[in-house]
Amino acid sequence: MLVSARPFRQLSKWLAIGGLVLGALPAAAVNAGAIGQDQVYLLVYKDTASTRDAGVLVRGAGGNVISNYQQIGVVVAHSNRTDFTSRVLADSRVDSAAPTRN
Repeated sequence: MLVSARPFRQLSKWLAIGGLVLGALPAAAVNAGAIGQDQVYLLVYKDTASTRDAGVLVRGAGGNVISNYQQIGVVVAHSNRTDFTSRVLADSRVDSAAPTRN
């Protein structure tokens, strides 16, 4: 019985395209912002906003949460991303964000 190689060639073509697309995604995410000096930031949330999922926001902006003071709506985070402040301020729940003095 003879089996056609055409379906296998098409499958390998789509797997190769998928690998190229997936391989390019992390590079695009990493290059989205410049790397700078590691700094500590204070994020102040709006009165009605909760800091419960601050970790998701901070990680998405390229940082890590150091402390989360849910009772007063303040998060302390650190990041080495030069665009960290603008990325967290893009979230409507955040009232202000600024680096602390070193």
